[in-house]
Amino acid sequence: MILLSIFLNQGLALRKWIDDPISLGRSLNNIGLVYWRKGDIENSYSYYMKALEVRQACRDNYGIVTTVNNIGLIYQRMRYYELAEETIRSALQISDSIKYEAGRIYSLRRLSSLYLEQNKFDQAAKYLDEILVSYKKRNEKSGLAQIYNDFGLIQEKKNNLQGAREFYQQSRDRAHDINDKFIESFALLNLGRVNRLSKNDGAGLSSLVKAKELAEKGAFSSVLRDIYLELSKLFEETGDAKEALFYLNKHVSLKDSLLNETVLSSVGEMRIRYEIEKSEETEKHLQTEVETQNKITLFLSIFTILILIGIIGLVYLFLRQKKLGKLLELNNQEMERVNAQLRVSNDELMIANETKNKLFAIIAHDLKSPFVSVLGFAEILKEEADLISNKSLSEYSDKILSASYKLVDLVNNLTGWALVQRNLIKVNATDFEISEVCAKVIKEASLNLELKDITTTTSLEVPSLIHADPEMISVIVRNLLANAIKFTNKGGNIDVTGLIINDKYQLTVSDDGVGMTEEQTESVLTGGTTISTYGTSNEKGTGLGLSVSRDFILQNKGDLKISSVPGQGKQVYSRVAKSLRD
Repeated sequence: MILLSIFLNQGLALRKWIDDPISLGRSLNNIGLVYWRKGDIENSYSYYMKALEVRQACRDNYGIVTTVNNIGLIYQRMRYYELAEETIRSALQISDSIKYEAGRIYSLRRLSSLYLEQNKFDQAAKYLDEILVSYKKRNEKSGLAQIYNDFGLIQEKKNNLQGAREFYQQSRDRAHDINDKFIESFALLNLGRVNRLSKNDGAGLSSLVKAKELAEKGAFSSVLRDIYLELSKLFEETGDAKEALFYLNKHVSLKDSLLNETVLSSVGEMRIRYEIEKSEETEKHLQTEVETQNKITLFLSIFTILILIGIIGLVYLFLRQKKLGKLLELNNQEMERVNAQLRVSNDELMIANETKNKLFAIIAHDLKSPFVSVLGFAEILKEEADLISNKSLSEYSDKILSASYKLVDLVNNLTGWALVQRNLIKVNATDFEISEVCAKVIKEASLNLELKDITTTTSLEVPSLIHADPEMISVIVRNLLANAIKFTNKGGNIDVTGLIINDKYQLTVSDDGVGMTEEQTESVLTGGTTISTYGTSNEKGTGLGLSVSRDFILQNKGDLKISSVPGQGKQVYSRVAKSLRD
């Protein structure tokens, strides 16, 4: 795979030099395919988009059909199913308009794969027969190798394991004949699974070991991840717990390494609202309890003062009338009782404060680990549900998995928020270039910017060297940019500018999106109630991003300002840190 990538890049450089746009588009598309098989979605998408741009410029309609289908496959991997279907059908429309039969079949192949992934077997089946006839007619060996896998999946879902095994074997044989290691490793993975389900553990292990060798050699990360999971299940069923745990750990580790921040979105609204509201409810309860204790303390203090006044009066009366001595003694006993009540109240107040601190400690330190575990088991639950063809269980497990994916994405913001509440934020200030931080954040957000067709411009006054905590500044810039993307319409613009004003460096993120109301602006600037709204593409959020950014800015001795008119976009000014001039 590495040698192939080197040769493709050398071919790319040569075609740029000889100015051959059709061949250049083919090279860019092939490099995207190499990254796809390695599981590198971001680079694959980048090269597919470059190929599409070149092919559109030279009106290579045949090449456009192929690349648009491949981009649809990227959206499918990212679980943007509606966008994937829309993209693939646009490629199908182009194929039909230019009477490009091979392109039409490839689009149908992509649609059938999309429907299979969503368990829409009837919709997938109506295309598979037409695809098979075309591939056999044109002796398309690579296509046949892939389509037999799809037929095998349908038979497996119908619990016809023997029929599934025969299709997977045909897929493996054809892939082996054309030396396509990727398809062969995938077919062997499927063979291993149906053999395991058929209780033929020896054949299952043999197929999975061969699949593992091919996937490791070819660096097919996405296939290798699933092979590790199947090996774990097989060893678990055969009673080898040590090997089962070994391969399960390798599966989880590889799966975590394939997770991409730009693919994952925010936590599901219902789940995060529940967690935050529960936390806020607990905090309000503690605050109410503290206020009650303060009132009791005030009351007891006043009562104590009154008792003291009474004692003084009694002493005065005692000097005049010794007979009142017994009454004074009784009042002293009452004082002891009041003091005991004060001590009990103070102890209860200390317990309430300790409970609050424990709550924030859990939020800051113990939140991520259980959520990552939930994510791993949700993945297994989803795959098991798909294998046993339980539609209801599959739908519920898919919702659990989707919520789990989103939940991990907000842990960092939530942890930062919890640390702020406990006053545990420590600023580790160093000298660094804010321009480098901005460039890195914009690059990380490039896929989301491309999906919404948002144009960004950057203009940072030099020198951009500042003295602040680089990790906190990175969180600030990332949250400001994410907020701008969320509330900017497709085809909009975002500007990032930097100015040196006196001894501060002012960073401004401007957009032409939906803007903010005065109530929303006031809530962010004053630290009021967190407000979460939907983005222009129905994105969900929690409202923590700007609040965390505001607190981090204050920790770095800066300030936050927002200028916005609803419907006319907004500007967020952040004087983030001390500027260091040459």
